Amino acid sequence: MAIDLELRIGDATGLQTMDRQLRVFLSYTAEDLHAHAEAVGAIARQCDWIPIDHRYWAASGRPSVQECKEHIRRCDVLFVLVAHRYGYVPTQEEGGDGERSITWIEVDYARSQGLQIIPFLLKDTAVWPIRLVEGMGDVLTFQRLQRFKSELRRFHCAPFTETPDSLAGPAAVALQKAAQSVASQRSEPAAITRLHNQTSIVNSRDIERRGFERLLCENLALGEGSDLVVVCDETLEPLMSSLNAAIIGHRLAATLVYIPMNQQLAMVDDTGASEISTRLPVGLKAAFETAQGILTCLSGDTTTAAVRRALLRLPRSRASRLVHIPSPTRQLLEIMAASDTDDLTNETRALAERITQSRQIDVLTMGERDVVHRLRIIRPPGSPGVIVNNGVPAPGGWSNVPGGSVSVIPMASDVSGTVLIDGSAPGIVLSRPQGFELTFADGRLVAESGLHVALNGFFAQSASLAARVGDANWNVCAELSIGLNPGVPGMSGMMLADTKRRGVVSVAIGDNATMGGHNLSSIHMDFATLAPTVVVDGVEIVRSGRVVAT
Repeated sequence: MAIDLELRIGDATGLQTMDRQLRVFLSYTAEDLHAHAEAVGAIARQCDWIPIDHRYWAASGRPSVQECKEHIRRCDVLFVLVAHRYGYVPTQEEGGDGERSITWIEVDYARSQGLQIIPFLLKDTAVWPIRLVEGMGDVLTFQRLQRFKSELRRFHCAPFTETPDSLAGPAAVALQKAAQSVASQRSEPAAITRLHNQTSIVNSRDIERRGFERLLCENLALGEGSDLVVVCDETLEPLMSSLNAAIIGHRLAATLVYIPMNQQLAMVDDTGASEISTRLPVGLKAAFETAQGILTCLSGDTTTAAVRRALLRLPRSRASRLVHIPSPTRQLLEIMAASDTDDLTNETRALAERITQSRQIDVLTMGERDVVHRLRIIRPPGSPGVIVNNGVPAPGGWSNVPGGSVSVIPMASDVSGTVLIDGSAPGIVLSRPQGFELTFADGRLVAESGLHVALNGFFAQSASLAARVGDANWNVCAELSIGLNPGVPGMSGMMLADTKRRGVVSVAIGDNATMGGHNLSSIHMDFATLAPTVVVDGVEIVRSGRVVAT
């Protein structure tokens, strides 16, 4: 796929002209990702980068650790692709440690040299040959691969699919941003850059700790000595030290329940959705019944959504609160640390009251050639309730975080029309030229058009997965959400945050049973639009992405 991208540095941006061509180190496992790496290399050359690929300088196909480090030192950025292979693990004699793969070593070394990391992870819904899935019979390799992926998720990861072309647009955009970042860094003395890197690590940990402190004290409303249960998997590992610091600082009595991803997948494969609760760890039910606060930090992977829903259905004390933060990241904690809970509470409640009394909601978005699309929700008497998400659950209730949205749970047959999605989709940040349209009839998604390249096959794969598990409700409109949180700085592809951004409207398909709706499904997917107009019973609430009334 050809990329028409002109990169200018040194004019309107005020950045200095590069004194040499930029170099990007390609880190990947060759057996399964050579075609994807070739696609990235071609994109890099089109963007005037020099791609450094081990297949062209390692005669054996297996470069030494020292060779890799020497090449990385001469590069500006490391671009890493990870699917379902862990890959070659160098021994101590070969310069490794016998645990980390060569790809992991490359990433760690690049970070130590101050290089920007651009990680792309294979989508969980991608169709992938079973022979290229490593660790199915080797638990240790599988666990190491999951830890490596968790480490990469500390950065902003982008997804790719089985098709190399799925990398075209996202890789070009990532390299363009990296070029601007490198140009900015080169304008600073090296010593200052190193100091900035060291300070950034300290600041990141402080932000993470403050985010967890707000979550424990405000969202869960825990006082000193309170009982806390934390349910987590590999995705929390990069943030565990910051969570521990917050727990110790507030003198909480914490119980940690670890459910690794491979165990979650086994639960989903071996039992029906309604029976998963019987496979949860022994003692978890008792811990839930006595805890004053519960924090669930499991992966947001759609294939294990049934496990997360099973946790929500476990009996809890009427006084306890549960906060759900799937696939936690530093960016989410930073948003939480910056959010004003009192302001969000007041504004979300005011808007929810207005919508609760409404009978019709229209979402207007502008498509190609200034065509106005209308998505309409009719709310007859007896419609499901309106959800206030300020991030602070009521006693006995639950909430996801960060807070800052009001959600309408429609009756399935009461949604019709078309909406332009130009903000984000799971794992993907969009722009207006990349927007696509979703059309609903009688509450079901019936058509999608103009899909972003990274979404090619996405809905077909979702339908195929749903068919395999007997899910007839995957394409039902599950939720309409209006974001009110000014602390969300921009779109990230993390839907937990994007759906809360002020002025953003998101539409979800799939499950809403855990939110008080009637649609039970194996999936729940959100799609965000950036500049909508929302009209409630003839009164504008949002105008072109700006909240004008609550």
